[in-house]
Amino acid sequence: MRQPHDQHVSQRNPERRKTATVLEGGEGALPQKAEERMREGEQRLRMALKAASMVTWEWDIPAGTIRYSANVTELAGGEAIEPFCTVSSLIQEVHADDRSALTQAIERTVGEGAPYECEYRVRMLNGTDRWILGRGDVVERREGKPVRAVGISQDITARKEAEEALQQRSRQLADLATQITLVEHRERRRLADYLHDHLQQLLVGARMQVHALAFEQELHGRNALDKISKALTEAIEAARSMSLDIAPPIAVHRHLPDAFQWLVRNVRQRHKLEVQAHINGQLTEVPEADSILLFATARELLLNVVKHAGVLKAELELARVTNAVVLTIRDRGHGFDPARLASQEPHGFGLFSIRERVDSLGGNLTLQSRPNHGVIVAVSVPLPVAPPAARPQPRTRKKRTIAIPDANSTSPPARPRRISTLFADDHRIVRESLVNLLRAEPDIAVVGQCDDGRQVIEAAGRLQPDVVIMDVSMPVMDGVEATRFIKERWPQIRVIGLSMYEEAQGAGKMRAAGADGYVSKSEPPAELINAIRQCVRQRQAPGSVAPSSVTTSRRGHASFRKASCKPVRPAERTR
Repeated sequence: MRQPHDQHVSQRNPERRKTATVLEGGEGALPQKAEERMREGEQRLRMALKAASMVTWEWDIPAGTIRYSANVTELAGGEAIEPFCTVSSLIQEVHADDRSALTQAIERTVGEGAPYECEYRVRMLNGTDRWILGRGDVVERREGKPVRAVGISQDITARKEAEEALQQRSRQLADLATQITLVEHRERRRLADYLHDHLQQLLVGARMQVHALAFEQELHGRNALDKISKALTEAIEAARSMSLDIAPPIAVHRHLPDAFQWLVRNVRQRHKLEVQAHINGQLTEVPEADSILLFATARELLLNVVKHAGVLKAELELARVTNAVVLTIRDRGHGFDPARLASQEPHGFGLFSIRERVDSLGGNLTLQSRPNHGVIVAVSVPLPVAPPAARPQPRTRKKRTIAIPDANSTSPPARPRRISTLFADDHRIVRESLVNLLRAEPDIAVVGQCDDGRQVIEAAGRLQPDVVIMDVSMPVMDGVEATRFIKERWPQIRVIGLSMYEEAQGAGKMRAAGADGYVSKSEPPAELINAIRQCVRQRQAPGSVAPSSVTTSRRGHASFRKASCKPVRPAERTR
């Protein structure tokens, strides 16, 4: 097959020979120096084509045939290059996923005379698939229609493999960033759980023992015990505050709107920043990594308002827009020049770090600010198009079948004159300390102790107590679900929620489940004792209706007031 490059050279040679004859004044070969320059140029061209893994070609458009330069056999991986010499046969050798793009590029050149360019995969003669970049231009037209084009085909497989490796690396880095966020969150959760489940429980148990001893001591001894109790109370508050700082309640509630409401209250209480919050849209299907990022971003941005804006008000908006969650925080404070931000923020979970983490999840961050005109930061995080295949269904509304005795089929045990109380708490030290204090009361009788929600349901059916003291967080079945079951089955049994957590969501969930009260373990035991008596007294009053609400104590968390068990909506904690 005559190669177009060689043919082109041969076509030019007669003109060169004529020119040489005219210059020399006679017939004969080209001057030796001109021949050497021509051979040197051709050698350089062959070397360049080989180095670039490239061939040249000439395309006869009406005939649909293609002629290549002599080095085409190296690129094609063999001598039998006929499958690549016509447009129709070449398309058949192209990868099925790339045929459409190649066909469209050819049609644009044939129909419009547009420059030809396309990247595609093609099966070579040696059986390998290679990426090819084709480029060319129409060089001859007849009656306005393209009839001849010339161009190059370059093997870009190495570049494509490098791009794919880079993309794979980027995906790995994005996954790694997500995993780092989750690992950091889980480690914070582990530390917070340790503080809540061990240290705080030990402190609460110790303080309850001090209260028990205080009743038995003389005045001088009681003063010393009161000081110890006060020190323990301060230690409990410090442990609780540290627990919330390490792992905010987003890890406890797993419900983004609740976590953001908590954040708004927390910023108001601790930093005196009034945040006007607008939380709307369906935000129950946000993945854990996205929820953690959005919460951490909101907290950091609000702290930036506290530190730098010089204002006492801000706005927060959290909404679902199509398939994304958008967080927007505005303030009307000092503002700044965004161009100077990068050099001033080398460390920490600042705006640069937030942007990097948002990018790793496929989202974006936009920032608008200028000096004395406030700041607007908007963070958008995409949501999965389809919900996860295996998402656990909410358990709070699900009826459970539990083997328990029917309260209507057998007579319940005779009630003692004292208030029969069933105690459910998986923290043994706290449970035993509270049980010992309750047993010291002449009008209260502890009739049973349980470690988890399922046990307390079975015991409630068997014992029919006046009051159940229900820890909110327990294994097997939590206190919220156990409360709901008991109140639906035996509405006459009073349930008082008990927890180390003071946020209003815990009290609200217990109230929604039907609980009659909610007491923090950090309160003096007298609060719990008073709550038991007031609830039973309220139930025994003529014409009374069982309340299903909580109130707010002087310390700001949900518990019974000393004087009454009257339903009152939970208030936000104030200092």
